[in-house]
Formats: sequence, structure tokens, C-alpha cells
Amino acid sequence: MPIPPLNDWFYCLTDNSPFFFAILDSSDRYVYANPRYCELAGLSAVSLKGLSDTDTLGDAFYQAVRPHYDQARRGDGAEGEVVIAGEYHSSSFHFSVVPLKNYTDEQGKPCVIFHAVDTSERQILASALEEADEKYHRLSSLIDDGCCVVEDGCILSANPAAATLLGAVSLEDLVGEPIDHYLSLGDKSHSVTDRLIGRKSGERIDTWSVKRDVPVSVYSSPIHVLGKQANMLRLNAPDTEVRRLKPTQHDGISKVGEQQWANIDALTGLYNRYGFSSELDKLIRAQTPLAMLYLDVDNFKNINDSLGHHVGDRVLQDIAQRLRALLSADTIIGHLGGMSLR
Repeated sequence: MPIPPLNDWFYCLTDNSPFFFAILDSSDRYVYANPRYCELAGLSAVSLKGLSDTDTLGDAFYQAVRPHYDQARRGDGAEGEVVIAGEYHSSSFHFSVVPLKNYTDEQGKPCVIFHAVDTSERQILASALEEADEKYHRLSSLIDDGCCVVEDGCILSANPAAATLLGAVSLEDLVGEPIDHYLSLGDKSHSVTDRLIGRKSGERIDTWSVKRDVPVSVYSSPIHVLGKQANMLRLNAPDTEVRRLKPTQHDGISKVGEQQWANIDALTGLYNRYGFSSELDKLIRAQTPLAMLYLDVDNFKNINDSLGHHVGDRVLQDIAQRLRALLSADTIIGHLGGMSLR
């Protein structure tokens, strides 16, 4: 049956909503759009009726959402991300498309409901966090002291100096591992993780590097990582020991490795966005034939929300390890943030 006049409660919900709502007919033309959607399109509701995404938001937008319209008309809900890149600004949206059940357009064909939320600020925040993370890694790679972040006893990130003091072959070996595998206390009844709980900023903990067999002084500062309590650790060893342990070309982390570390994602050990882009640019300049695959982990947010970010981090680390094991050594693998692997 054709779409009847919409109930007052529907208008109350959508007309005052900060989200974007639209109903589209079988030709992908607007039957209805709420005021927020009209603002996005820059047209009144009357002017918008009968137009398409191509007419209002551009063909690139339409081509991005069109498969989801088709899927919804087959009876399945669909969701995705889309970016509108304009001359003066760009916006990003997380959207969902669902069938408008029990109603059809004037041709007797199914209609769909488009619903979206503006994620532009979230994308800006994510980019800012990514830039801050890169600056932190670059700075920490320049200092002689060991530096690492520990949450719930697990190492989230570390610099090359920390890997040297702890006796790790590479930074990848440290990430996700318990700090107690690398540092111990003279008092065997307690672990380093136990001693970190409730410590004041700057307090020293005298430990021993299990793998290097040298004394290491640990200075802890409580920090928050994604809303959870964690510790930033500064690691010192006596000067004579530091000179003895200084990495050589045969160590897992050389001077070249320190420079390359700025291109590596500390969580997964894969290339970060900067490193991946640099490697891709090299291949393009060399006109090397290549194929690029994008992997997205569905419903990953549910893992973080229900089990905690430390579990989500381990999932990403496991995915990274499996990709490295399955793909050839010359494959370029990157973790670009936003929970995506390329």
C-alpha cells in the first residue's frame, strides 16, 4: 500500500532529533526527510521531496550508500560509514538503512528508512589522538631511559630502551606480555604488578631484569588509558650496565630499528598509518604491481564495551599475529587506527 500520512509521534521523534532521517522510495528518491536532513542537504522539506542523493549530496555519497538501500529492500538491515568531502569542509557519518515494513511507494515497491549520525567530531578526535600517540612514540624513542605503559600487569607499549633493558628481541615481543615476565622483586611473595597498585607518582621500585640479569629501578606514574587506570614506567639501570646493554647491529633493536620504530604501531607491532603510507608511496613510485585488502572487524566495539579494552587489544594483537603467520614476508601489513587492518 502507498505510504499513509505519518503519525504525529513519528514527527515528534524525528523533527526534533539531532540525527538524520529520510524515507526513500524504490527509485531512491526522498519521500520524507526530517529538518536535520534538510539542513545537511541545504533544502527545504518541500524542495527535497522527489530528489535523490545524487541531486543533493553528490554521486560519491549515493554510490557509497546505494548497496545498502538494495540490501534493505531485500529485507535485511544494513549499516556503514560514509564521508562527504566538499570544497570547504568534509563530514563523516555512521548510517543504517532498514526496510519500511508493510508499506510501499506509488509503484507498489518497497521503501527504506535512512538513519545517520554525524561522526565528524569523533573522526577529528580520533585523528588528534593518533597524532598525539605518534608524537609520544617519537619522543620516547629518543630518550635513553626505558619507558613503557602497563595496564592490569600487561605491557601496552614500550620504547626501544625498555626493550633493551628487559631483554626483548623486538618491541613486538613486549606488547601484550605481563611485565612480571621481565621484572621481578627480591621479595618473591609479591610481583611487580602488585607493587604498582596504589603507588604514588615518582616512587621508586627496585627490581631485577629477569632476562638481562641486571638491577633495574622503576619509577611509576599513574595514568589513564581509554578511561582505565594504567601506569607509565620509567626504567633505569646503572650506567655501566646501560653501556654494556647498548644495542648493536646484532641485537633485535638496532639504531636503524629505533628510527623504524616511529613507523610501527605499538599495540600490534604492525605499521602505523604513517609507516603504511610511506611503504605504499615507495611501491607506487617504483610502479610496483600491488593489491590492497581492507579488513574490518565487525562489532568490535561490543568486545571493548563488554569485556574491556585490554581484551580488545589482545584480539587485535592476535589478528596481527595470524596475518603475519599467513601472509608472505614481503606483505605490508598496517594497523591504521579505528580498528582496521590493511
